[in-house]
Amino acid sequence: MPVVPKVMPTFEPVAPPPGQGVSLVTLSDEQRRVLEIVKSGKSIFFTGCAGTGKSYLLKAIIASLSPNTTFVTALTGVAALNIGGKTLHSFAGIGLVRMRCRRFSRAVRRLC
Repeated sequence: MPVVPKVMPTFEPVAPPPGQGVSLVTLSDEQRRVLEIVKSGKSIFFTGCAGTGKSYLLKAIIASLSPNTTFVTALTGVAALNIGGKTLHSFAGIGLVRMRCRRFSRAVRRLC
């Protein structure tokens, strides 16, 4: 997996207006490089400080991929809403687990 440095754009990231996608013109060179790596089919991990445009870049990545084969998920509801996706639990059809850990563990093992 290629090593990609932290995403540190040279612009002030602003979310696109509702109904409009992310403009590739507003991506920094580093963000465009990350996007090209993803489009080439490679897996990546990118990170950065608050306000550096990680969600903005992720929205550009999502917009560049086929909606028929791309599933946008996040670990928390807030993160999922921010990127227009679903939580992993919602995507997998698990929902909220309302049982004790041991019982849930047995139920999952029966599925495998």
